[in-house]
Amino acid sequence: MKLKDLKELHIAHRGIKTDGVVENTIPAFLLALKKNVPIELDIHLLKDGNIVVYHDNNLNRLMKINRLISSYSYPELKKLTFPNTDTQIPLFSDVLKLIKGKVLLVVEIKRTTICSYQKYCQTIVELLKQYPYEVIIQSFDIKIVHWFLKHTNYITGLLISHPYGKDLFTLYSLIMNTSVLLSLLKPNFISVNYRIVSSKAIQKFRKKKPVFVWTIDSKSQLETIKPFADNYFIEF
Repeated sequence: MKLKDLKELHIAHRGIKTDGVVENTIPAFLLALKKNVPIELDIHLLKDGNIVVYHDNNLNRLMKINRLISSYSYPELKKLTFPNTDTQIPLFSDVLKLIKGKVLLVVEIKRTTICSYQKYCQTIVELLKQYPYEVIIQSFDIKIVHWFLKHTNYITGLLISHPYGKDLFTLYSLIMNTSVLLSLLKPNFISVNYRIVSSKAIQKFRKKKPVFVWTIDSKSQLETIKPFADNYFIEF
């Protein structure tokens, strides 16, 4: 896939979630595969070097366990299931075997404190060497984005959030600093919160490269956002 092909993608954010189907799990990805839509997922590094698919740093929101996911080994994590289900947190390698190039895969790499970011990135690349299909990389971590841009041929983008609860000056500073950052980092695309997608800095970038937007939870919101973005992470 080339950058020019990144247009009008409707990407299932953390898979497709319904009653009884938890985000970023095998059942959620199976539903996305059934509907033949691209999949976005999140990965974390565990203390034993395994990489799993999960969004939060902490298990509290989805498993009601107040503990960092990075403090687990995979054998320890495998003993846990999401409440009222028999579903486990999957290994990234198992998800790759499941998807097997059937749909486009967008991987968000979460930060780690377990090892250097260079070693972490290399571990991810070693896994992806066993996956000869299209993958798009994104991260909030500038160091990770820079590493993938420098050392791999994967299409790699920078995630940019909205400063929730902050004042307008903070938002203005974020957007102004974004322009400087993007000119230095030169990501292949940016992936932004819908609240800031219409900003001048984001739209200036879009004249040259794609803008992804997250997270869209209704068709009406999608229609409102479409003039400002090229691809959409959806939850409906």
